[in-house]
Amino acid sequence: MLQLPFIPTVIQIAVVTLIPVVLGMVFHRYTPQFAANVEKGVKWLSLFFLALIIFGLLLKERTNLPTFFFQVGWVTSTLNVVAMSLGYGFATLAKLNSKSTVAITCEVGIQNGTLALAVASAPTLLNNPTMAIPAAIYSLLMFVTGAALALWARRKPMTFDQDAA
Repeated sequence: MLQLPFIPTVIQIAVVTLIPVVLGMVFHRYTPQFAANVEKGVKWLSLFFLALIIFGLLLKERTNLPTFFFQVGWVTSTLNVVAMSLGYGFATLAKLNSKSTVAITCEVGIQNGTLALAVASAPTLLNNPTMAIPAAIYSLLMFVTGAALALWARRKPMTFDQDAA
């Protein structure tokens, strides 16, 4: 039976998810101009590091890549599409504007890959590159579904409600 150490797992998840979100909210609240200036750079930097991790894992396992896609590609694709659909459904049920609905749908679809990579490959947690392969494949496929969502959203007229944003 696989058991994660509780405290290191909580700390790792906080480092990967909570701390960046809290810092972003604090900067946005107290130094909005600074937050606006660095936002684009931070997004590209985080995307670069995620791509670097995925590339490294896939490069290491390049000979097994077709097999891994065959084994876990359909499951990870299904997970991604179901998660995005649920995000879209709940945002729609909450009657959020279309901009917020698309943002939530996209965020729900892409957040899982980074967290899974962190848990599977962190030296303080699983430290198991083989277990990171499904997360890496999920991360690759999430870019496909995210791009599809972006294309769909660009063609759809957006509604912007200042109170809901």
